[in-house]
Amino acid sequence: MISLHKGTTLIEASAGTGKTYTLVRIALRLTIENNVPLNRILAVTFTEAATEELASRIRELYQDCLQQLELDQVVEPTLIEALDASEIDHATAIRRLKFSLEVFGEAPISTIHGFCKRSLDQVALETKAPLDAQLENIENTLVDQLQNEYLRQHIHERSEVLSLFYPQRKSSFCKRLTALGRESASHPYAQLEPEPRDYPLDSLDETYRELIDAIARLMQDGEAIAKKLKGGRKITKLISGATPTLLKAIERGNLLPDDIDSFVDLTVETWEKTIKKNFQDEAPPPALERIAHFLSEVEIAFQSLLLGYKNWLSENLKEAKERLNIISYNDLIHRLDSALRNDQSGRVASQLSERYDAALIDEFQDTDPTQYDIAQTLFGQGQHYLFFIGDPKQAIYGFRGADIEAYELCSRLVQGQDGGVVIEVTANFRSLGPIIHHVNACFEPVFDKPSQPRYVALAPTLSDASQLLPCVARSTIEI
Repeated sequence: MISLHKGTTLIEASAGTGKTYTLVRIALRLTIENNVPLNRILAVTFTEAATEELASRIRELYQDCLQQLELDQVVEPTLIEALDASEIDHATAIRRLKFSLEVFGEAPISTIHGFCKRSLDQVALETKAPLDAQLENIENTLVDQLQNEYLRQHIHERSEVLSLFYPQRKSSFCKRLTALGRESASHPYAQLEPEPRDYPLDSLDETYRELIDAIARLMQDGEAIAKKLKGGRKITKLISGATPTLLKAIERGNLLPDDIDSFVDLTVETWEKTIKKNFQDEAPPPALERIAHFLSEVEIAFQSLLLGYKNWLSENLKEAKERLNIISYNDLIHRLDSALRNDQSGRVASQLSERYDAALIDEFQDTDPTQYDIAQTLFGQGQHYLFFIGDPKQAIYGFRGADIEAYELCSRLVQGQDGGVVIEVTANFRSLGPIIHHVNACFEPVFDKPSQPRYVALAPTLSDASQLLPCVARSTIEI
């Protein structure tokens, strides 16, 4: 039986081990053993659907246990254990369950965003939070709009060179920009590595003009240079003018996006592979080295734009929300975190934490460091019962922003606290023995690798003999 003690307890439980079952019975034990009613137990999970299920499971368990006590037919194992541990009589247990069911409508069972909004409303005067701002789920829309504005300002209107190269890089660059934008909006205080540095785009445009001049000088002696190269090669045709790409660029005085493709063949490495044996000692034309330098500078410029996007987005996203008088769901978390961080007197934390005796945080693998800090600040100081429950293996998929490194950090912090406990739940109630043993054999070596969460072997509880169908089947399909 999981120990009930004030402090932080992290329960690691895989799928099929009864995470929700465990959570609702912790609530029951808090009520029976420690006289903590449901309106004093904060229960937080990730989605509205999960919130509804959790609330339903808690209410059903309390109703069932109340009925068992009133009929004097107690069969619920957790209720039996709670009565034995607390040594209270049935009448007292009945009163405690009845009161919790009476105040069930006040039970703070919600998503993390719902909890943060409720908390901010409760301390609005202390934090000077805007009271009339509308909660809107349009953050992704705003980020998409601002991304287009960033591209317009920093590429299309600012640099001839980047505009030239952008069509080639549009897909990959925008994909990285979008991912960075989403992460920046969710974690505005995260720091980028390496740190962003402004790139002098004026010097890039100057390098571009010098490159055009170098290509012009190359083509002046193009036919003579081409005679030193093996015939039929792309570099030979470009330099000789047989492929007129560079000649047309010189006539125009600029490059077009399609001209950039030819740079792949205008490298020092290609020169060394193509030059005839009797000219092996001849140095490559300076234009080839200028092309290599130019392409390197273009790469650095795009990387600089990518790294600089986060700070630009944070500033402009904030301004856009203030202009529209809206806040996002991510803002709820970060505003509450900021309020607690700036709470020098401790009044905000005290005002919020005193409303609860216990906090149950479900789906802990989806909890990022900011959410963890909020829970620890409010409930992890030794005066509350704080329970986290989650499956670290689920964090590796990155669902809902989950981060296995963040999870492992939080786990270590819990273990380092006075009274901090990490409990591993291994009993599986969903699968038969052969399946469990097969899964253990398959995944233990995989999770033993660096950067993976530690694998905890599962233990079957179902009786194989009671099942008529095979548990594990292996088939080979020949095509």
